[in-house]
Amino acid sequence: MPNLYTPEFKLKCVNLILKENRTTEQVSQMMSVSCSALRRWKSQYRQEQQGITPKVPAISAEQLEIQQFRAANEQLRSDNTLLKKVSAFLLEKS
Repeated sequence: MPNLYTPEFKLKCVNLILKENRTTEQVSQMMSVSCSALRRWKSQYRQEQQGITPKVPAISAEQLEIQQFRAANEQLRSDNTLLKKVSAFLLEKS
């Protein structure tokens, strides 16, 4: 079963690479994470910084918030559609 890492953990690893100038190999050993996972997270983080919202759970706080807003928006749209149908049904009955 694959390890599941929190966005906070991923961000910490990425920050070690990008802001503390550690190599991917160093962070891999320090945090017990594969180099390939670190490269994916770093790439995803850079895309997020350019405003590209990922399909997978976001690493950066801003993109995570955008994902949550989009999910909430979708739920509200679904609720609105249901309410319109119920309203039409009740008007039809009266």
